[in-house]
Amino acid sequence: MIDRARKENLKVILVQREFDTKNAKAIANEIGAEIKIIDPACGSGAFPIGMLQIMLSIYERLDTRLDHYKTKLAIIKNNIFGIDIEPMAVEISRLRTWLSLVVDSVIKPSEKNKGIEELPNLDFKFICANSLISLEREEGLFDNKQMAEQMQAMRDRYFKTNSLRIKDKMKRDFEEILKRNQSMFVSQKQKQLLTYHPFDADNVCSFFDGDFMFGVPVFDVVIANPPYIEFKRLPAADKSRYKNYRSAIGKYDIYVLFIEMGCRLLKNGGTLVFINPTTFMKKDFGSGIRDYLASQCSIKTIQDFADIQVFESAMNYTGIFIFSKTPGKKKSFYYHKFKNVGRSIKCDELHKSILANDSDIFKDIMFLKTEDLGGDVWNFQDAKTQLLIDKIMDSAKPLSEHSEAIFEGIASGKDEVFYVDKDQIKELALERKIVLPLLKGKDVKAYSLNWAGYHVIYPYSQDSKVIPEKIMQAEYSNVYKYLVKNRELLAGRGYFEDSGKLWYELWNQRKLSNFRKLRIVVPEISEKNNFALTDKFLGNTKTYHIILRNQTEENYLYFLGLLNSQLIEYYYKKHSTPHAGGFYAYKTQFLGGIPIKELDSTARGAFVRYVKEVVERLADSKNKNNVEVQELLGKINGMVMDLYELTKEDREIVQAT
Repeated sequence: MIDRARKENLKVILVQREFDTKNAKAIANEIGAEIKIIDPACGSGAFPIGMLQIMLSIYERLDTRLDHYKTKLAIIKNNIFGIDIEPMAVEISRLRTWLSLVVDSVIKPSEKNKGIEELPNLDFKFICANSLISLEREEGLFDNKQMAEQMQAMRDRYFKTNSLRIKDKMKRDFEEILKRNQSMFVSQKQKQLLTYHPFDADNVCSFFDGDFMFGVPVFDVVIANPPYIEFKRLPAADKSRYKNYRSAIGKYDIYVLFIEMGCRLLKNGGTLVFINPTTFMKKDFGSGIRDYLASQCSIKTIQDFADIQVFESAMNYTGIFIFSKTPGKKKSFYYHKFKNVGRSIKCDELHKSILANDSDIFKDIMFLKTEDLGGDVWNFQDAKTQLLIDKIMDSAKPLSEHSEAIFEGIASGKDEVFYVDKDQIKELALERKIVLPLLKGKDVKAYSLNWAGYHVIYPYSQDSKVIPEKIMQAEYSNVYKYLVKNRELLAGRGYFEDSGKLWYELWNQRKLSNFRKLRIVVPEISEKNNFALTDKFLGNTKTYHIILRNQTEENYLYFLGLLNSQLIEYYYKKHSTPHAGGFYAYKTQFLGGIPIKELDSTARGAFVRYVKEVVERLADSKNKNNVEVQELLGKINGMVMDLYELTKEDREIVQAT
């Protein structure tokens, strides 16, 4: 291993550009041969080739006369590795690597092959495999030193072999090694090893093991832009296989498993660099990976791009995360929070801003400590903002303690069949008793509803039990005929068919009794707080509903005013998950945490009167910008800020956002 002092010496040489060339080259070559970099979701190979170019640029600073082809070849052989589960992606990664070599070839028409060097074999460099599944650790094949040495010798020889005859023989030798040791295979490990065929372009190996496949047990750098796949889109078999991950909590997204796997691949002191969504920092499913990272790593940098769409193909809020594998060590780090400046950011501006450790027009920087990080929400704020949030939360009770239930609207599983408009109802003469008015998220505004006229076919009794098919035919014949006509569409719900439900049911009907109660409703995704009251409408999955413990109209009006206030909106946006385009998620996890304080009876009476008058006036959409309505909203906002004891400076911060 290279000692730290020599590594620091090289760092000084590269940064200050003051060095003895001969000495610097020796150190660089020694370190260069040792550094191991892997992308476990390499796709088309952009990141590995990017690392190739970075390492090449370092060598160029040491020797401007270096042979680019030979230097690149050495980096490819010794330093970079890639894994992907898609065979075509692996083929493209290999092609990209070859092209990076070809561009430096000098064409010499009179020489053999026009002077172009033979290209290396990359079958052992970019491998098609499931990087989330590890090789079982059982005694047997490839656990002994002799076998490991044989495999390494084969990898090294195959990399530079250009004879088809020798390559074919080596492929046979490789398969022979597997067959020869079949008697040593043990249970699951045997099955796994038999799926490894690196020379088969269409084969997907069922596992990944760096030591077995590359002769590299741990890596210095793990870099990736992992796939983003929601839990509901994962096959059941995959969910079962991934249970051993500490980050496999709740309805996780697969990218959190890649973060944990990436950390496992690192040597102590190694660095993980990922581009992935920021949602794990705040959402419930992220508690597992947050806890894992807090115990195994220290944060070096987080670049949070917020609602700026830096990556065209990524519709999520994304960021760049840099972690160091240092179990037990806690360090301070820079948190870069980018902000929407009302225009697109040019590539050179973005690049400059990312590298800067100072706030600029595109971002705010916070220097934070990691001591308190764990499984709880990672909600990074500057000191001034944190003081204000602490004041808002002081002596307040969360909304969840005031609520009987906070729940999502019904899930049909096939909206285009179950959701019908007024014209369809009239044309088909659908029986109104089980065709009920439905709110969509976009129908809900602050203090008011703007219903688009949709209904939902709700084939359930008042106690939310499914109506038997014979009764559907007899008593709701037109609805039944409509459903039968669309049965083929309903049959496309694969997950549904394994649930035991009848073919014409909703995926989740919720409790009808809850929709008959007075309650607060809010759109699931919204650019601002838009809370309204209803006791009439059902809601789809794009709505969330709050039933209070104290179900008087007066209490609902009081809570409605609080929830729509500037102050609570400010707090909410600091704690919830942002979405592209400046929208926020209004879900149970975040709604339940809203801090609620109580006005005294006298002030409360006036507050409720103001809220009631706003509701009544906004029942007519023409009054939205009415002067009297705006004055009432101003009074409501002022009373809420008084209730939470905000200073003049605090109010300016809230109003500025």
